[in-house]
Amino acid sequence: SQDSTNFRKFYIEIGGGYNFPIVNDELQSPREQVGTLDYLMREDSSLSVRPVQGTLGGGWKSSVNVGYMFHPNIGIEFQFNYVRGEDILMSRINTPTYKAEHSLLSQRVEAIPQLVLNHQIKRWGIYSKSGVILPLWGYVESTISVDDQDGRSAQGILGYSVAGLQVKVSAKARTNPKFSYGFQTRLGVSFKASNLISIYAEASYAALSIRAKETITEEMNIELSNANGGTPILISAEDLDAIEINSNYVDEITEASNNPLYNPKSDPTKPLDEPAFKDNFNNVGVSIGIRFNIR
Repeated sequence: SQDSTNFRKFYIEIGGGYNFPIVNDELQSPREQVGTLDYLMREDSSLSVRPVQGTLGGGWKSSVNVGYMFHPNIGIEFQFNYVRGEDILMSRINTPTYKAEHSLLSQRVEAIPQLVLNHQIKRWGIYSKSGVILPLWGYVESTISVDDQDGRSAQGILGYSVAGLQVKVSAKARTNPKFSYGFQTRLGVSFKASNLISIYAEASYAALSIRAKETITEEMNIELSNANGGTPILISAEDLDAIEINSNYVDEITEASNNPLYNPKSDPTKPLDEPAFKDNFNNVGVSIGIRFNIR
């Protein structure tokens, strides 16, 4: 062990790594035009239908950690992570005449105050760090595309079907979070290269679900065209009511909610009230980095 009167108390770590998603959920698009499965119909009419499972926990991360050791074996640390997720498929339909896909991409900044337990054996250290994950900023971006040669999606857009109508849709929306928290624990080893510099490698586990606050549509482009020709009709987000493109997530829907399924007097100029939900960000990760022992 290390002499408790001869160690550097303050340190800063800079590192990076990758999170692997775990504890998968069923992923289903809320948009009926995209469906709830990964559906493929080939030219020969053969089928492949699969459920879509996953989490938003995977992705690359970079970290800055600031710590203080009260004793060679005990300390506290504040970790700040930036995490950029991978593209996640929610649902997909792919047929010769109809193609639709809904995918998600997330990013966030989180702070994690942690208790540090360390055991030093000459130049080598073994440590654990555990604490509460506090997301500070972030969002989930949804991307939806539809290429409909059948006109089947016209019913959802226009309220009625039109024979021979072709529909193309491209949309992007951002879901912002409510205050949420989770738990993280890390196990690692460090090597003291000098009195001032150490290197480390570690594995982590994080349990995190983030509650959705609202979804705001940032881009919406709809093109309606006739298979027999003619000038296409173009519709953008500015042409639609707020209730059609934006959502607020609430713990309870009542007859007073801004939702026409339950309240016929809903205000179309305000976002749609929808039931609240959580996104799963559970992950296991690996990281490497450098520690600067200050004093």
